[in-house]
Amino acid sequence: MISALAWVRKGAAAEKPTTYEMTEEEYTRIQGIAALEIEDAKKELKEKSKLDDEILNDPALKDFDLDKYDDSDHGSDQEEAEGSAHVFSKIKGLSYYKEGEEDPYITFKDGEEDLEEDEADEVRIFGSDNLLLVAKTEDDISNIEVCVFEGESDNLFVHHDFMLPAFPLALEWLDYRVGRKAQEPGGGSYVAVATFEPRIEIWDLDTMDGMYPDLVLGCMDKKQLRKCRGKPHAEFHTDAVMSLS
Repeated sequence: MISALAWVRKGAAAEKPTTYEMTEEEYTRIQGIAALEIEDAKKELKEKSKLDDEILNDPALKDFDLDKYDDSDHGSDQEEAEGSAHVFSKIKGLSYYKEGEEDPYITFKDGEEDLEEDEADEVRIFGSDNLLLVAKTEDDISNIEVCVFEGESDNLFVHHDFMLPAFPLALEWLDYRVGRKAQEPGGGSYVAVATFEPRIEIWDLDTMDGMYPDLVLGCMDKKQLRKCRGKPHAEFHTDAVMSLS
């Protein structure tokens, strides 16, 4: 399902998009985001555990012996241990090379430069190309596809994409730098994404294989959001962001 579209001005995209590289600052930023998500997951797991205990202790369900439902009778622990040992019994015969050049089975060493040039040509975006941003959802998985339209050959294809945490509702293209590249000179090419989450994500379109947005606008504290859910707030959204402008 396509839920939103946005055009990118011709000539605004970088001719040679860069590949996402993890820096120390980026690692620290992502670690902070992950820590918040883990903390929220722990709280939800704790609440679920309390609910499970209440269900298991329900007198009406005692006869079903649900606390032993997951116990397996298919073989002993000794059989499982023997099976595991058999699977990894030949691992000592494997060879490991610290550098790829030392591995005799790697035979394309001489053509590495040509291979890199071919890959660079495949991802190059020309000034005459049109870019179309497509917000899609398939099987509960949402993403943004950066599509290139070659007018001369009437060819439309997906150049690269990135995953989204929730169903996308609106897209807005931005021509100025934010996040990691905010201090760099010149303009940029970004997209602001609104979803069913009460936040706005801003992604760098000139970076491929991005794992996280360059900037997130909104409250990251889920506990505070639960308290304000559906109520207007002066500093951040408390519900789905329906449109952007």
